[in-house]
Amino acid sequence: MKNIIVETNAITQIFGLYGMVQETQNERFALVYGKPGVGKTTAILELNAVQPTCYLSCFPGWTPLQFCNALANALGLEQKGSLGKTLKPIIDHLYSTGITLLIDEADYLTSNYLVLETLRAIHDQANVPIILIGMPQIYAKIRSHYQLVDRISFFMEIKSCDFTDSKLFIQERTEVAISDELIRKMYQESDGNPRLLKRYLLNVEETARAFGTNSVTSENWGNRSFLPQVAQPLPVKGGK
Repeated sequence: MKNIIVETNAITQIFGLYGMVQETQNERFALVYGKPGVGKTTAILELNAVQPTCYLSCFPGWTPLQFCNALANALGLEQKGSLGKTLKPIIDHLYSTGITLLIDEADYLTSNYLVLETLRAIHDQANVPIILIGMPQIYAKIRSHYQLVDRISFFMEIKSCDFTDSKLFIQERTEVAISDELIRKMYQESDGNPRLLKRYLLNVEETARAFGTNSVTSENWGNRSFLPQVAQPLPVKGGK
């Protein structure tokens, strides 16, 4: 499978959102949410690779100091050992550079009110856009934190790929020929989830190579599972 980024709707949405938060002068939080595997992190990392942003993936149980230490490290700043001494250089750096913060796995921050308050303080004092990325339940988890929710100007749901995006994803990345009928079957069974599509594609390619063919159709794939299992020979044309 080719290791390339396919410009699916998720990437288009994320890049569009980035443009919108740059134009907003106040209340510069944005919230991106979606089910696992729909391409949120892939799209955010692609944005991080080409735009002046800072990406941080959160961990469960972080205290405000642990959060700030991780953010300082992501920004290339020194960790000062105390919250106040670490927080000020972060705010000064963000204020002077204006880069956008991309906070992934933000659900892990919602259980600690003080971490959310720290994040709000960074937003207010540095006046930089902050994009939070999480699961569909993230809004319900933070809506009681009114001072933070009131600063969110944009809400964006990332959904699974439609058939057009799923077909593009497979055709751009595959190294064997896959029929349109089989692509549609892969789409239907994965519900357009890019993470599943990737696993399905790897299995189709490995199966094809194992049995010496560079072309797979719905007919010769038959009723096999798209998830890796014990390999079964692919029938050749004519049933031989």
